[in-house]
Amino acid sequence: MMPDVRAFLVLWAQAFNAHDVDKLAALYARDALLYGTSSSKLYSGAEEIRTYFRRAHTVGI
Repeated sequence: MMPDVRAFLVLWAQAFNAHDVDKLAALYARDALLYGTSSSKLYSGAEEIRTYFRRAHTVGI
């Protein structure tokens, strides 16, 4: 677990902007749930979350 929220968000944004779906998925628990902003589907687990981020663009930090 990462104690610094800002550091975590920077890592998340860097992985997202690099389109590194493996790094993004690794930041989520194996049993995590995600409702994405661009989909009404509930993504369950790191593998499904990985598929969600395959279509992602970029974010600012």
